[in-house]
Amino acid sequence: MSTTICETAYGTLRGTLYPNHVAFLGIPFAQPPVNELRFRAPRKPKSWNGIRDATKYGSVAPQVIQNPERAPVFTNPRADEVMSEDCLYLNVWAPKAALGGQEKLPVMVYIHGVYLIVLHPLFLPLKPTILPTEGGGLRIGSGSQSLFDGGELVQTAPVIIVTFNYRMGYFGWMASEELRDNSPETVAEGFGGHANPGLLDMRAAFLWVKENIAYFGGDPDRVTSFGESAGGMLQTYLISCFPNDSLFRYSILQSGSALAPWDMAPFSQDVFDQVCAKCSLPKHLSGSAKVDALRAVPASDIMKAFTEIFYNGPMRTRPVIDGVVVREHPLKAIRNGRCMKLDGAILGYVTDEGSFRGQQFSKREDYEAFVKHVWPGSLSQRILKQYPFNEAIPYKAGSELMTDVEFVAGAYATANELISQKVPVYMYRWDVAPEMTKEWNARVHHGAELLFTFNQKRYLMTPNELRLGALASKAWISFATTGSPAGFHGWPQYKGDGGAVVVFTPGGIEVGDDRWHQEGIKFWRKNEFEADAAGDQHHKL
Repeated sequence: MSTTICETAYGTLRGTLYPNHVAFLGIPFAQPPVNELRFRAPRKPKSWNGIRDATKYGSVAPQVIQNPERAPVFTNPRADEVMSEDCLYLNVWAPKAALGGQEKLPVMVYIHGVYLIVLHPLFLPLKPTILPTEGGGLRIGSGSQSLFDGGELVQTAPVIIVTFNYRMGYFGWMASEELRDNSPETVAEGFGGHANPGLLDMRAAFLWVKENIAYFGGDPDRVTSFGESAGGMLQTYLISCFPNDSLFRYSILQSGSALAPWDMAPFSQDVFDQVCAKCSLPKHLSGSAKVDALRAVPASDIMKAFTEIFYNGPMRTRPVIDGVVVREHPLKAIRNGRCMKLDGAILGYVTDEGSFRGQQFSKREDYEAFVKHVWPGSLSQRILKQYPFNEAIPYKAGSELMTDVEFVAGAYATANELISQKVPVYMYRWDVAPEMTKEWNARVHHGAELLFTFNQKRYLMTPNELRLGALASKAWISFATTGSPAGFHGWPQYKGDGGAVVVFTPGGIEVGDDRWHQEGIKFWRKNEFEADAAGDQHHKL
C-alpha cells in the first residue's frame, strides 16, 4: 500500500494512500495520561522530529473484554490492538484530493461508544447480560472499531472524518472527594485533576481538530460532532460545559441525551473506596496521599479491580457535577443560555431502542420486580400502569418502557431546550432493522442505524440496504456541509411539540410527526425528566 505525507502543528505524519482517499491513524492529540498525569486533565501533545508513522491505530483505552461468542460484531479491541493508558490518539480520513486542495471540506468528528455490558440490577450477582448497544456507558469502546472506519464516508461525499479515543472506566470517569481535593495545580488548559478527565479528553480532541484539520483539507469553522448513545449524551456536556470554546458548529445526537437514567447513578465515592481497597492501599492514607498512591499502582491492577467491581455489583462511570468542569445539569445550562452556540442540530432515535432490555423479561414477576427495584415507591406503580405486562408479547412492556425512558423522552426534551435557544433542530426516527443482526434481534434495536450512517458496505447485505446506506450517510454529510438537511428529501425543521419528524424506512425517507410514543413522553416529563433537569439530580462531589 502506498503512503503519503501530511504536516501538522506538531510534526510530519506518514499516512496510507488508498485509490480514492487517505487515512492517518494513531495521531497523538495529548500527552500520554500516565504516571503523574493519571486522573488529570490532558495536556497538549509534544512535537516530534522526523516523520511519524500514522499507518496504524494507536493503543485503545483499558476496558473490560466481553465474551465474543455472545456479542455479535464490533465487540472487543481487534487482535492487533493494544490496551494502554497511553490511549489519547485520533484518526483522520480524507478524500485523496483534499490534501493540498484549495477547497476546505466540512469535518465530522465522531464520539465513539461500542457494545455495552449491562449489569441488570435485579439479577446481580449473576453474570452480566451482554447486550449489543452503542455508547459503552463510558466503559467500553474506541475510535478504531471497524464500524467507525471513515473510509467509506469520505468516498460517499466530500467530507473529512475524525474519530478519537478517550479515557474509559475509572481512568476517565472515577470521581471522589479525594480526587476533587487533589487538584491544587492548574494546567495550561485551565483545569486541574478532578472528576471528569474523560470529558476533558474530548475537549482536547476537538481543540486539536480546530488547530490542525486545515492541514488535511478540512474547514476548522465547519465542524460537526456526531455520536450515538453515550456519544450523543456526551455532546450535551460538551455543549454546556465549554460555552466559550466553539468546539463544533453543528451536532448530531443519535439515541443519547443527558436525561438517560444510566447516566445518573451515584456510585462514585463507593467505587473509589473499593478500588483503593482492592489495590491494597494502606488504610491510614487519606486525601492527596491516597490519590498519589493510586497513581503509582500499575494500570493492570486498577483494571483488575475495575473488572471485579464491574462483574459483582452495579457500577456507573459518567460525568459528575464537580463545580469546575461540570457546574450544572446540561439541560439546565442550555435552558438558561449557558452553553455553546450551535447553528444546527439533528436528534433522533430508533423504533425499538429498548428491545435489548425488553427481551430479558419472559415472566410478569421478573418484569415487575425489575421496575420496583429500579424505581421504588409510588412511581413503580404508575410505571406498571403505563406499561402493563402482556403475556402474549412478553418483551413489549419492557421494550417500550426502556425506549421511552432512556431515549425518546430525552431526545425530545433536549430538542425543545435547543429550540428555546434558537437552534434549528431536525428530528428523525430510524425504522430499519439490519439484516446481519436479525439472528439475535429482529427488531429495530439500539444502534441499528450505525451500519447505514457510516455507509459500511461490507456489512450491508442486500441491494436495498446498500441504497439506504448511501441515503442515510449522505443525509448526515449534507447536514455537516450546510447545517441543514432541508434540501435533502424535504427534511423539515422541527418546531417543537407536534412538529414534523423524518422517518427512515426500508423504502427510504418519509415525513411524519412526533405523535409516536407521545403518551410515554408525557408520562416521563411529568414523573421524572423535568425534575431531574431542574434539580440537578446528577451525583455531585
